[in-house]
Amino acid sequence: MRRSGYKPVLFGGLGLAAVLSLPSVFRFLPIFAVRQIEFVGLHYLSPEQVLLGSGITEKQNLFDNISLIERRLSRVRGIEKVSVERELPGTLRIRLTETVPVAFVSTPERLVALDRDARPLPYDPVDSDLDLPLVARPDRKLVRALATVRAADNSLFAGIKNAFNDGKNKLVLDSEEGRIVMRPDVSVEDIRSVGVVLRHLAQTGRPFEEIDLRYDGWVVVRRGVL
Repeated sequence: MRRSGYKPVLFGGLGLAAVLSLPSVFRFLPIFAVRQIEFVGLHYLSPEQVLLGSGITEKQNLFDNISLIERRLSRVRGIEKVSVERELPGTLRIRLTETVPVAFVSTPERLVALDRDARPLPYDPVDSDLDLPLVARPDRKLVRALATVRAADNSLFAGIKNAFNDGKNKLVLDSEEGRIVMRPDVSVEDIRSVGVVLRHLAQTGRPFEEIDLRYDGWVVVRRGVL
C-alpha cells in the first residue's frame, strides 16, 4: 500500500520538474531565436539606443532571462518604466515609458533636451522632432515651472519659445502671443487660469504684451509694458 501510494507523488514531482525546466531547454532550440524586436511607446529615444542599452545580441533566444533585459534598460537615461514580453516563436516586445522632455539648453555642440529636474536627456532634437522652449542654462526652478505649464496646458506650452529666470523670484516665458511672468512655485491652477484669460482675449480681439501671475488669486493683463 505504501508503494502504490508513493508512485503518483513521484511522477507528479517529476512532471513539475520537467515543466519548470522547459524554458532552459527551449533556449537551445533554433526555432526560438529572436528574429524580431518590437518597440511600444518609443518616441524620443532611437531604436539603436534602446538595443544598445538592452544588451540584446544576435544570439538572443526568446527564453533567455528577460528580467535581465528589463534591469539593463531601467538604467538607461530617458526610460522611466520598461517591460519585455515574449511572442512565439521569435519576437521580443519592449514596452517603454520615456521621460517627458521639458526644455532645450544650447551647448557648443548641439541642443540638449532637459527633464523636469533640468537633467540632460539623450534625445536627438532632429530625429525625435522635438519643439521645446529654449533656456540659457539648466535652471531647475525654471524648468520645473515649464513642466507645470506643460502638464496644465499643452497648447500654451507649445507656444513658448524662450524662458529665463531673472534671479529675483521672477520667471519670464516669451510666447507667440506675448510675455508671461510667474513665480517659481506656479501651480497647475495658475496656468489653467491663464488659459481662460488667453481664450477671452482671443475671442474679444484684444492683444496683450504681458500676463503677470505673481499675485495670489490674480491674473494681471498688461496691454503695454513700460
